[in-house]
Amino acid sequence: YKYYKVALGRLPFYHEITLDLVRVTGQTGEERVIKQNAFADAWVNRAEHKEQNPDSLSNREFVDKLEQRTSVALASKDQIIAELNGSKKTRAQVLRALVESPAGLTKVVE
Repeated sequence: YKYYKVALGRLPFYHEITLDLVRVTGQTGEERVIKQNAFADAWVNRAEHKEQNPDSLSNREFVDKLEQRTSVALASKDQIIAELNGSKKTRAQVLRALVESPAGLTKVVE
């Protein structure tokens, strides 16, 4: 649910959310973390995500789009971009961090 609001600016359709819930739930905390990481990695390769956030975007443009979509000013924006540029983080990791951050959660509630 949160990925749709933060990454795409829309609510998920029922069939989308039911499939996604299966992908991120697990019986143990460790299993959930593994599945959530895999979900984020797969998310950034979805066609709709790629249409709105193509690989041709610079890392700064990618972060700018997420910021605009969530109406959140990221305090650590320059650090996030530097980590992307230095291959210390992937776009999937940045998206997941924003989705799970208090700012991202606030966007979901709105």
